Amino acid sequence: ARGQGPLVRSIDRVHERIDTFALKMIRIAVLASGSGTNAQRLVEYFRGSDTARVVLLGCDQPRAGVVQRAWALGVPSYLFSGSELRSGSVQRELLAQRIDLVVLAGFMRLIPAH
Repeated sequence: ARGQGPLVRSIDRVHERIDTFALKMIRIAVLASGSGTNAQRLVEYFRGSDTARVVLLGCDQPRAGVVQRAWALGVPSYLFSGSELRSGSVQRELLAQRIDLVVLAGFMRLIPAH
């Protein structure tokens, strides 16, 4: 802005970046291994949110109830094995899906540090 010092211009730029981030929808992936009741509650809670949405339900147990719940809720599901989790392919898929936040809802495996 004209006639303003560098500090005021810097603060304005920070506010612009905050506003841009605030407008971004946070993409959530829920990992679950069981019936999926907690995952369902998360999907339903964020369904009406302007700031976040559950966009993926991941599961390492193909027969788990969460897989059917994902289908019923209209949320894409991602099935994977323990070896895929350990190898990093699950993490790469989450990055490819532009996931901002991963929530563990009854997920019964350890997440690798890498």
